[in-house]
Amino acid sequence: MSGASIPSYLISAIVSTYNSGRFLRGCLEDLLSQTIASRLEIIVVDSGSTENEGAIVREFQRTHPNIAYLRTETRETVYAAWNRGIRAAHGRYLTNANTDDRHRKDAFEIMCGALDDHPEIALAYADLIVTECENETFDRHTKSDEYAWSDWSRNMLLDKGCFIGPQPVWRRAVHDIYGFFDESLTVSGDYEFWLRISQTFDFMHIKIPLGLYLKSPYSIEHSNEKTKEMEDYRVISMYRTAAEEGTLVKFRPLEKADHGNGPDFSFSAPYMSCADHDLLQNENREGAVKFMTGKILRQTDWWVQRTAWIEDDLSIYDKKLASVKLSGLSSYDFDTSIVIAVPGLCGPSRFKDFWDRMTLHTVTGHETIFVVEKGSPALSFLPERGADISLVTIGPGCSLAEAFNHGITASRGKNIVAICAGVKVTGGWLDAMLECLESTGEECIVGAMLGGAQGIQGSQDYLEEGFQGIDEFALFFSERNRFRRIETSKMSGLCMLFRRSLPEKIGLFDADLNTAEFSSDFCLRASLRGFRSFFAAVFLDAAEVEWNTAPKAFLSDKWSGLSALSELGKKLIALQILELSDTFFQKGKTGKYVEALSECIKSLPYNKELYYRLALYLLDSGQYKAGINLLDTMTVGMFDARRLELMGYCKEGINIDDEAVQCTDRILSSGNKSVRALNLKGRLALKRSGHDEAERFFVAAMDADRSDGEAYSNLGMLLCERGELDKGYGLAERGFILSPLVRRIAGNYRSAINLTGRLERAEDIVRNARRIFYNNRNLLAFHIDLLLRRNKHGLAMDEIENLLVDNYYENEMISMGLRIRKQIGPKNITGNPGKRKTLSLCMIVKNEEMNIGRCLNSIKSVADEIIVVDTGSSDRTKAIAEVFGAKVFDFGWNDNFSDARNCSLSFARGDYIFVLDADEVISKRDFNVLEAMLLNDGDLAYQFVTRNYVSNINLFGWQPNDGWYKEEAGTGWFPTLKVRLFPNDERIFFKHPVHELVEDSLKDIGCRMEIADLPVHHYGFVDSGQEQNKSLLYYRYGKSKLEKEPENVNAMIELALIAAGLRKYEEAKGLFERILILAPDMVYAYCNLVAICLKTGSYKEALAAAKKGINLASGHKEMIVNYALAELHAGDDGLDGVISIVDKAFKENPDYPNFHLMLSALFYITRNREAGLEHARLFNGSGLNYASQFHAFAESLLSAGRPDYAGALLFAIVDNGDADDRVKELLTKCGRETDGTC
Repeated sequence: MSGASIPSYLISAIVSTYNSGRFLRGCLEDLLSQTIASRLEIIVVDSGSTENEGAIVREFQRTHPNIAYLRTETRETVYAAWNRGIRAAHGRYLTNANTDDRHRKDAFEIMCGALDDHPEIALAYADLIVTECENETFDRHTKSDEYAWSDWSRNMLLDKGCFIGPQPVWRRAVHDIYGFFDESLTVSGDYEFWLRISQTFDFMHIKIPLGLYLKSPYSIEHSNEKTKEMEDYRVISMYRTAAEEGTLVKFRPLEKADHGNGPDFSFSAPYMSCADHDLLQNENREGAVKFMTGKILRQTDWWVQRTAWIEDDLSIYDKKLASVKLSGLSSYDFDTSIVIAVPGLCGPSRFKDFWDRMTLHTVTGHETIFVVEKGSPALSFLPERGADISLVTIGPGCSLAEAFNHGITASRGKNIVAICAGVKVTGGWLDAMLECLESTGEECIVGAMLGGAQGIQGSQDYLEEGFQGIDEFALFFSERNRFRRIETSKMSGLCMLFRRSLPEKIGLFDADLNTAEFSSDFCLRASLRGFRSFFAAVFLDAAEVEWNTAPKAFLSDKWSGLSALSELGKKLIALQILELSDTFFQKGKTGKYVEALSECIKSLPYNKELYYRLALYLLDSGQYKAGINLLDTMTVGMFDARRLELMGYCKEGINIDDEAVQCTDRILSSGNKSVRALNLKGRLALKRSGHDEAERFFVAAMDADRSDGEAYSNLGMLLCERGELDKGYGLAERGFILSPLVRRIAGNYRSAINLTGRLERAEDIVRNARRIFYNNRNLLAFHIDLLLRRNKHGLAMDEIENLLVDNYYENEMISMGLRIRKQIGPKNITGNPGKRKTLSLCMIVKNEEMNIGRCLNSIKSVADEIIVVDTGSSDRTKAIAEVFGAKVFDFGWNDNFSDARNCSLSFARGDYIFVLDADEVISKRDFNVLEAMLLNDGDLAYQFVTRNYVSNINLFGWQPNDGWYKEEAGTGWFPTLKVRLFPNDERIFFKHPVHELVEDSLKDIGCRMEIADLPVHHYGFVDSGQEQNKSLLYYRYGKSKLEKEPENVNAMIELALIAAGLRKYEEAKGLFERILILAPDMVYAYCNLVAICLKTGSYKEALAAAKKGINLASGHKEMIVNYALAELHAGDDGLDGVISIVDKAFKENPDYPNFHLMLSALFYITRNREAGLEHARLFNGSGLNYASQFHAFAESLLSAGRPDYAGALLFAIVDNGDADDRVKELLTKCGRETDGTC
């Protein structure tokens, strides 16, 4: 496939010609004289002409590469020619340029501009001048008439006939929704298509002549009057009938499987760039699902989001996915090729250890290919080459993906292993991975459980399991888990197995991606083609492997901007929904799981996997009738064996056994050895008391697929009922190991445990399942039950606390936690925990049940004692705190935060006191830092930077999240500094009723203060409801304080900020104005004053304040942003100077995202779209969302009387495919503000 890029055309002109050579030269000259000729694509469609049109076009093509020529050898209708041209077109807009018509030089610029400015409009048409003289131009013509068309009216188009004229401009995207022109029509095909798209779209009349129309008796229209009359009648009748019945004619989303009611945004996968980025970044998967299902699945007029998706969806990405194509082999020289990439850092001893293991633990009969950098020291100690060992050398700085690609291309095996030298292989590793590959019976990717990897793949630790070496553990691991397949969406690239045919279908590794992500991209591309990825029951160790390479692109950058309406985009949406909704299921939030999948099915009704995933849940939860109803909604074209399997299970569940038998027989009679069908046969036999028959079916099911746990589980329970407890338990355990998430299988295993009393073994089995599926609520409850039965109350307590951290606040679970806590007691200081000082956590709380579990979990392993003072909670805050081992005390609230804080200090017994609020946490990655601080000699107090996470990016001191902490939230944070860790000394106490601090008392006793090298993460500003309650109290105290100290600037600032937060803008504005009288050089005050004036619509005042502030501090980041906003709202001197100021600041601070945002907005408004798009992309690259910011800007600019600026920003959102219904509504308002004229 060619890698040439396709030019970005604004409009494509379709020129259909048949024996019209005398017009064609003038037609092409007319088009090339357009003012936007550089953005114009011309497609000449020659329908079997016998004249010299081809020679004319080729002459023009020598100097104009934007001209394409298509020819058929047979005559076709003009509409077939247009369709041919449309399919080849690359422009966002289309027009039919008849060879004998001419245009005003700026005609296309005006009509494209109208569509740019009004994305709710599908087609623009302009008035015409009529001539009867051939080959005249618009500038020099003989006028015989003028056509001033009717203003747009949908009803008039249907009732009065076509008034669109012969030279409209329309959006390419409408063909994705309504198909193409009707090629069976001779003269009324354009009228029929205009009626078709007018069913849901509006047109625009441009009331000036932009075209010159040749009126000729020889035209198709005028030479076929009778045909026109008949075709018009047929077309009008069809659309009138549809209008009366309320149906849509030829609306593709209703009649084809390749379009549902599309989502209203442009989707980026596998990670979304949005203001809610933290929902994904912080593994707050519930929020992510809620965001996606709300945003993806909103039903709306979505056509405006559909930018012209020029090429076949997959072919666009194929250019990136496969820089090298494999040549097919007619036969394979080896069963398996092992491609070994040797890192430059892999020295002789490490390589020797790797190669010794490889030769010891790998069976013969395979090919080995070493991939090594030229000049690498590794070349000196590689094994001798031979028939089955070869060498590929690569240039320096190659990525791991690129190294693998070179090796794969040189390979000759049917199966391919890509492995990095340094990975410690273990006994039977290759056989087990090949066994897993073959057992699936499908194209797939297989990885190993890998020591040192991230997530599930790295969940096994042989040292924690009590083994001294990896070989002993690997043998134990593979024997216990044999045949287990764990499906995954991503894996490490250090060891992967797949058939050679897979990269031939999806391309090789993407060498442009960084080492950590190329393998996830490979898995993603496989998933998009319907191929799955698994972890086999193999343990390898890669803890010491490194591959140094130059920085590469990130996966999110590669996939960002993909149209959600393309077929690829729809598949990505489905994959993302399935992955995120699975977290609902894992965490036991089944109602939301069902809701998420159900909503997604409405939008993507032809995705079978969505139905099957939901049907499996309904089946597992015993909702058999609901499962049948769901499967019945699938269309006939979606029916397959899997649907029959699920339908059979549901029928059996409600005892319609005859129909269940029919389902299984239909599957098995087709030669499909379906493990589910065989299992169901066995269950049906059991119901008839046919135990021997059932056993045969269960054994057959195990033979059909040894990785499916149900057959083992069913047979195990059958043997237990016979009294064969040892065999029965073994099979039930095996079933659970293979399929631990299936409720029925877990239930059978519980029964087998109860029958045999093998609690110790069962605890180990369940604990290991928990290692892999650590989010699964059912496994967690199972594990807690086993721990309690073995009197391991401390471990059970830890697990219950894990549930409460996840906001799983079942009263039953809290009660269980309280009972256990009563037995083991609260956290107490019983002595010195080693060399460090003891620590008491002190908190005051009220109604914090949604936060306190997360807070206490973050600090419990460091705190030796937890003191919680409750000031009047009416929820379960106190109970949850007690579960975590807190000592809880009540305090009668007296409107004084210091009194409450000091009350908590009075109960503390630790050497040091640490202060947190319930909506705050510290990161586990900083525990060592905190522990080290408690080792210091002497009495030190520590100030902590608090990261106050926010959604608003335009705050003083705002900093973007950098991904360092998984605790990050919102768009970023602003810092505050205060003492939180200090000695437990009665002379140290809090002062001030609000904004309580210990700093004053520390100074009084001469206690030194240092700044801690770890932050506190605060979420109160993200949860604005909780913060609002505090702010009201702070506001009252701030007013009181200022009355006592009317000249106190700090008190004014404090009150002004609180007032602004409470939306008391006029009061805040007055306070900042008073501050500037007392402190006229305070840039901070000017910055806030500008923001408040913009909020209140005082735009001229905002600009005046901004100019003063920028003069005081021309390099102040927040001031520059606010100055630019003020100029946009009220400036009269143009934007060039503003752009210059912001651009200069950007070059000095290239990592500040707000400069990208402002430059993007300024460039879009000044019509520099390429620069605007680039800065929008960079802004989104910070994990933010330019579209939501542009929408907010546009609302404000519209209020300021700047609809042209607002429209430019809104159009940018639409043009980039990121619009939603709010954008459309605001665009309509912008149109009214500008009178809707062009």
